[in-house]
Amino acid sequence: MRSLINLCAVQGVAVNEFLAAPRETSGSFLFERWGGLNYMPLPTPRQAQKIYVARQCLKEFLRLRPTYLPPISLFLRPFNVQLLAIRDVDDEAYDFYEAAHFIQGDSIIQKRLQAAFLSAKSLMSTEASGSLPALDWIAARVAGRAEVALALAEHATRSAALVRQAQAEEIVERYEKEMPADMAVDWFVQNRRCSWSGTS
Repeated sequence: MRSLINLCAVQGVAVNEFLAAPRETSGSFLFERWGGLNYMPLPTPRQAQKIYVARQCLKEFLRLRPTYLPPISLFLRPFNVQLLAIRDVDDEAYDFYEAAHFIQGDSIIQKRLQAAFLSAKSLMSTEASGSLPALDWIAARVAGRAEVALALAEHATRSAALVRQAQAEEIVERYEKEMPADMAVDWFVQNRRCSWSGTS
């Protein structure tokens, strides 16, 4: 039913008209396909909850004022959510993040920072949550492993530590309790930027 409703919305026809004469009412799209069609069907309750949690953790990370912002796709990867879904429910935070990410340096600097960030994350993932070695020690290792300047390694290492903090299990659990799965789809529909609620 969700897919049928979305299809009719995209085609600009009523569901009963489409069901009565699908060939006659179907036609070329009124506009070009766009990436949002990949997730047009409403998410499941669990998926909607994950979108909420990912959005909250993204905002938590921004509140921590990191010195380096990794690509947003890297930050959101652990949540297994679509980027466009996050942008649709909070375009302000998403667009701010993207803009801030792209002014961090030219493509060479960006590649070095990303390599250092991934190296720092890898080193931290081998350590227990409460027993991380000093960030200076990790940054020195990162500089050697990623072959970057120590200053870049320090920025990336601090950022990796803040990502770890913003995505900590207790933070995720807190946001899951804040938005139970059975309420999450309603939240998603109400907050979605391309909501159809104003078009009736």
